Amino acid sequence: MRLLEWLRAKPRPDVRILTLEPTGAGTFVEFAASIQNVGTRPCRCGITATVGDRQVDCTPSIVDLAVNEPPKRIAIHVPRPDVGELVLRVNDGKRTTSRTWTEG
Repeated sequence: MRLLEWLRAKPRPDVRILTLEPTGAGTFVEFAASIQNVGTRPCRCGITATVGDRQVDCTPSIVDLAVNEPPKRIAIHVPRPDVGELVLRVNDGKRTTSRTWTEG
């Protein structure tokens, strides 16, 4: 039981993807995501997105998240013919959080 208590008390990031939505179209379909660290330890996260097995552009692709700071905005640009199922992944170094957006 003590180990479980220690694990609960250990500072750790808790990164959440709050939103993932399309914001515009043109040559690319643009998406905006907002992410936030609601944990007890800051972290550096890698941001990736894919449509099928093809990686698409995320800006920024690396972000530092302090504890309980306002959400950070991530821009995702998907070439128009590739829109289908978009998967956004945020990796804090130990855990990966993901969210899927499906066209239709």
